[in-house]
Amino acid sequence: MIFKFNPKVFDIDDSLVGRDILALILNFFKDLYLWDEENLYEIFGDPTSESLFFETRFAETILTADMRNQIRGHLKELFLKSAYITSAQKFYLTTICIGVEADEVRPADALKITNTSSLVLVENGTNDWNFIKGLVKNYKKHPKRKEIYKLISKALDEHTLIENHAGGSGEMVKRLKAIVEGDLAEVFKFKVLVLFDSDRNDDKSINFEKWRTLLEYIKGSTFNENNSAEWIWKESDLLRWHMLYKRELENYLSSEMLIEALDVNTAISATILGLGPRDLDFYRFSQHMDQGMKNQIPTLFMNDGLREVLENRCSHHRVPLDLPNGILEEVSEVEKLLLNIAKII
Repeated sequence: MIFKFNPKVFDIDDSLVGRDILALILNFFKDLYLWDEENLYEIFGDPTSESLFFETRFAETILTADMRNQIRGHLKELFLKSAYITSAQKFYLTTICIGVEADEVRPADALKITNTSSLVLVENGTNDWNFIKGLVKNYKKHPKRKEIYKLISKALDEHTLIENHAGGSGEMVKRLKAIVEGDLAEVFKFKVLVLFDSDRNDDKSINFEKWRTLLEYIKGSTFNENNSAEWIWKESDLLRWHMLYKRELENYLSSEMLIEALDVNTAISATILGLGPRDLDFYRFSQHMDQGMKNQIPTLFMNDGLREVLENRCSHHRVPLDLPNGILEEVSEVEKLLLNIAKII
């Protein structure tokens, strides 16, 4: 995430706020967030000259003389770290403004954002997480948005992005309520994404009965299953979520990969190979799997060189993506999912 501070927050006469701001500054040096470069100049001025920042109430009451000297000594490093923020990062990552105004994030909540791992709630913690890790592994060298996907990969490696096994619709709602009403009550919108299968039989419907409870909780209203515009996340929703377009995880793999893994007979192989791309999206491969195979299939997403397979499997249901330059690009659904995840890290 990218943080910026309302300059007025440094002159608030509140020691608790001051201590939270100090902790946030220290967290920046731990690479727990990015600091907007323009905001740095607004707060500190020219790093080569004495800064008015050291005359703020925060600096005078919270910072010791040694702390002030340390910050002075690291100002160039501070600016250098922020100078590498790209236009893509500004566009695809979440930027929050820290302050005490109604539309700002309070310092204590911003501190919680930096100190809490981002969560992806999934139906199956092991299988769905192999899917996510495989996507990240295969897209972190993407020619257009690799800098974003590398940040997700870094979050995975450092365990600041983790899965949360939540089970089916009813269990997901219970887990979400515990999060929304618990310690993350003020920040869950910044830290949580829900991912689940569509379990659909075709591209005209979803398994509404399975997901009714969850979708109506997220939407905060009755869910219109016949309106496909409601099948995707909107800004007004409780938090970020992504329902897979295809039936289940395995439907994102090629028919050749699945036939080899499933070791099915000739007749079933012929049936699968005879399916077109759209029929493959909704074919119930699970009918040919026992639980052991069901757990093994998601590990295939960790294979190297899978991005081409995923792009081919998603080529017939591209989705629009806004670009930093203001134009639209048609991209695969899995990219849209990854960029959704980027919003919570």
